[in-house]
Amino acid sequence: DDRNAVIGDLTGQNTAVINGISLIGLHMVAIMDPALHQYPENLTSETISVIPNAVNFD
Repeated sequence: DDRNAVIGDLTGQNTAVINGISLIGLHMVAIMDPALHQYPENLTSETISVIPNAVNFD
């Protein structure tokens, strides 16, 4: 229906239901796992600052 979305991993396991007022038009959901985003030794999210810039292909 337009209020629920079921997500799972690539094998169809570990499913979860997301519900909201309206999910009409929902095409993609991204799950960010902090365990997969490791910082180099002696750095943390509080001590590092990333300022994205345009990529120069030359």
